[in-house]
Amino acid sequence: MYTQEEKAFMEYWEKNRGKSKKQLRQWLFGIPFGLAIVIPTLLNFSSDWYKRAKMEANSVNPLVILVAMLTIVAFVTVFYRYYQRDRFEQRYLELKAREEDDAPESADPR
Repeated sequence: MYTQEEKAFMEYWEKNRGKSKKQLRQWLFGIPFGLAIVIPTLLNFSSDWYKRAKMEANSVNPLVILVAMLTIVAFVTVFYRYYQRDRFEQRYLELKAREEDDAPESADPR
């Protein structure tokens, strides 16, 4: 039988299964994870603890660094949300399969 957590997950995923496929929703919920990587990197660039890295960063066009940071945010955002959706879908399908296995089989008179 299902635990309370599994029942809650099944209800949640049945309601929100279609919503998680939408691109805009994936972007909105995934952006914080992309920023969690980029912001510490920017803070590291702005600190002067490693002089050579600061010199290298100043020798590159700032537009290149900006495009790289935006690319990192976009990639992490999309990758994380696809991964999370796939993980939820896999869990849902496993629970459904377990539900079908636990269902009593029809009595065959033969």
